Parts: sequence; structure tokens; C-alpha cells
Amino acid sequence: MVSRAGENGKFEMASFLRILRYLAVIMATVLPGLYLAVIRFHTQILPSALILSFAEAREGVPFSSVVELIFLELAFELIREAGVRVPGSLGNAIGIVGGLVIGQAAVEANLVSPIVVMIVVLYVHTVLSVLHRDLSTVQTDAIFMMLMEKNMWIISIPGDR
Repeated sequence: MVSRAGENGKFEMASFLRILRYLAVIMATVLPGLYLAVIRFHTQILPSALILSFAEAREGVPFSSVVELIFLELAFELIREAGVRVPGSLGNAIGIVGGLVIGQAAVEANLVSPIVVMIVVLYVHTVLSVLHRDLSTVQTDAIFMMLMEKNMWIISIPGDR
């Protein structure tokens, strides 16, 4: 979690950025699961107006929230990989424009809700803040495995969307 800029900069700023990266790792690991737990099972911890807003945003979406998250996270991972493979600033442009276009098109087509787009964008940005590519890959794989496992448990619960 140490960067070159941190080694050459002031101790206070380097320490702050390192703590921020650790918080990003924790947030990236916890955020998708926390969203699913709150939306599906622990709705009483959020204010009623917020839950109603989430329900209104999900209206018309044919998929469960787990499928939404997996679909959108896979799409953003593919965009990220495409951006890495293209050299120069064109790769960055592909990542930014591709993310905007896919996110907007998915919301307009009622494939995903806007809140899931926000959750996945926060997740992607926190994963990208991790400096080591191997750690971010392991973290992404672990999150996908946890989402798949959660989806298998939810399939067995009748009437749960």
C-alpha cells in the first residue's frame, strides 16, 4: 500500500493516503454485500423515505439485486480490462466513456436501477485506488465469489427478489 509519491512526499500526507487506501480496500470488500443485506433483509435500519426511494428506483427492473450487481460489475470489469489493453490515453477514454454509456443505457433499459450503478461505481473506484494489481484482482474475485454464493442462497428463498 506504499506508493512512490508517498515515499518521496511528506510523512503526514503519505500516511493519510495510505490510510485512505486501506479504507478503500475495506469499502470495496464490504459495499456490495452491505447494499444487498440492507436492501433485502435489514430494511428497518434505513429511513422509510430512503427505502421507498430505493423501491421506486427498482420498479420495472426484471432482475434481482444480486443479478444486477453481478451484471454491472462484470460490465465494468470488462471495460477496465479493455482500457488496460489499449495503449495511451485512448484506454482511459474508453474506460470513462464506456462506463458512462453502459451505465446510462442499462438504467434507461430498466436492466439495473440507478442505485446499483452508484454502488458499482463506488466499488470500482475503491478497487482502482488499490495500488497492487494482484491485490485488486484477488479482491474482485473474492467479491464475485461472495455474490455468487449469496445468489445461490437467495434462490432457495421463495418469493424473494
